[in-house]
This record gives sequence, structure tokens and C-alpha cells, in this order.
Amino acid sequence: MNIQLASRNLIDSIPSSNTDALLRERGFDLLHEYLQIINEVGFPSGRIVELATGTGRTSAILARQGFDVVTGDITQAKRSDALRRISPAYEKHVSMMVLNMERLPFRDSTVPAVISLNTIHELEHPEQCLSEMLRIHDPAGVLVVGDFNEAGFEVMDEVHQIVFGKQHSRGRLPMESVKERLADLYESVVTIETPLNVSVVCRTSPFLPL
Repeated sequence: MNIQLASRNLIDSIPSSNTDALLRERGFDLLHEYLQIINEVGFPSGRIVELATGTGRTSAILARQGFDVVTGDITQAKRSDALRRISPAYEKHVSMMVLNMERLPFRDSTVPAVISLNTIHELEHPEQCLSEMLRIHDPAGVLVVGDFNEAGFEVMDEVHQIVFGKQHSRGRLPMESVKERLADLYESVVTIETPLNVSVVCRTSPFLPL
């Protein structure tokens, strides 16, 4: 089976939402973008901590790739949506928890693999949450932080107007500012551009975050 077919089969196995359908009508596929980002990162085997769960797109992909995922969100409001995406066959790979990203329940420098996609714009205090990600991350591992680009926010505005009757939040901390902070801490900060997202992949820092 070639790589493109394997990727398509993986995406097709994940239940879609109304938002996914509306995005695909407009020529976009968030699940495909997340898969591209994860594949370009090249996570080593082992446990990955995802912040935050949302409707489970990231966890659904990682679980299907055989990773063990610890994923958390500040409430369980979308737990059923996330479990639906993850699907019963892959639930054994995912541990779900309630957590506050402003006070993460992990010790300093103990989590080698951390990923957070399309979360920064949802946070009330994104600087504090980013500091917590940096605190728990083992800098010898890999940290991935991504959010919508300008095109992504514009498309999500349109979709949110249809689904929720309001504009999509753009947040308080732009990805350019996130990238600048991470570049001060990590030797390698690589940008991954996809149609709706910009993500940064950080590895190997000789510095410890404050």
C-alpha cells in the first residue's frame, strides 16, 4: 500500500463532524493537515501528551498510528465527540483527563513529547499556558505548537457563523510571538506550513525555560 493510500485510509477511518464537512465543501481538510503535521514531526515511539483534546482530531490520528496518548481538556464537554473520533478500536491507546493548561499536572522537564494544535487561540491566558508547556517539556524531546494562519481564521469565521452563529476566536497570542519565544529556547525551531495552519516543531535546547 502506498503512502498516499495509507494516509487516505487513516483519514477515512475517523468519523467526521459538521465542521469537517463544511471545511471539505470549501476545499480544506483539517484531519489531513493534522496528519501531515504529525508525519513531518516524526515522533519517536512512546507516550505523547496532547494539549488540549477538543473534539479529538489529534488523538484519533496518533492512536491510529500506534502511539499512546495522554490528552486533556479543561472540561469534559466534548469528551463524547472526542471518543467518537478516536473510535472504540483505538481507545486503549488514549488516556483522557481533565486538566487546566495554566497548571499542568506533570513535573518539570518530564514529558519528552508534547503537541498542541489549534489551542492557543482558545486560551484566556495563553502566555501562562505556554510557560506551563515549556516547564513540563523535556527539552531533549520534541514540542509541537500550532494554530490557524490568517487563511485558517478567515475560513473558520465563515464556518463558525454557519454552525454557531458567531465569529471564531482569534485569541490573544499570535503564532509569530509563540515562535519568537520558542526560538529563544530551542536550538531547532522548524515551521510547518499547511493550508489552514502554521506549526512549529522544537527540539534540543541547552536552555531551561523560566
